[in-house]
Amino acid sequence: MSILTIIQLLLTALSPITPLTYHAGSVEEGTYITHTFKLKNSSQDTLYITALRRSCGCTVTRLLGNKKVIPPGDTLMVFVKISTRGYRGVIKKYVLLYYREKNGEENFIRFTITANVEKFFDTPSAIFFSTTNIIIDTRKPSDYNHCHILGSENINPKELIRLIKGGKLKIPQHINLYVIDYTDTSSLKLVKEIRSLGHDKTYVLKGGIKNWKRTTDKSLLLCK
Repeated sequence: MSILTIIQLLLTALSPITPLTYHAGSVEEGTYITHTFKLKNSSQDTLYITALRRSCGCTVTRLLGNKKVIPPGDTLMVFVKISTRGYRGVIKKYVLLYYREKNGEENFIRFTITANVEKFFDTPSAIFFSTTNIIIDTRKPSDYNHCHILGSENINPKELIRLIKGGKLKIPQHINLYVIDYTDTSSLKLVKEIRSLGHDKTYVLKGGIKNWKRTTDKSLLLCK
């Protein structure tokens, strides 16, 4: 806990019910982080909220119920929503809540949200307009032959890992590798294993063949 946070806890009339820092863990790039901080007026005076400020344009914050006057013993909830679009790696965002007692000085409380932003999924639209990608379809050959994306390769997941580990399949680092399976969950498991072998630009084709059909109006599909 930082010195600033300790000082805040000692001096503030608004006591945290939830921690002032929220760790969101690992999140997918492009998704939203949402969290509600809760506080209580632990003083004997009514408190007045004067401002709510954010650290960047990616953050939206508001007082739930638009509550700006907090009587003694009452609670306050501060909602925060952060867009992770365009971010990678560890991020740290802040929200500052300013308040005062009647005829008193203005004080503030700082809320912090941290996360590790990763990218494991990509959309058909992004892949459709890219020229530097390889699509691996890991479904059964019968399903692949029934309908698949033009140019994709049908390789069993275990065989794919064996080829990469054995050095028989080398993927240039500038190439994006996309994986299709029956579910995004099974695709993600394979993507993580491939990344552990050194190719970080490996992603799940979000929603698989069904999403490709819907998004691209069945373009570049070979179906029987």
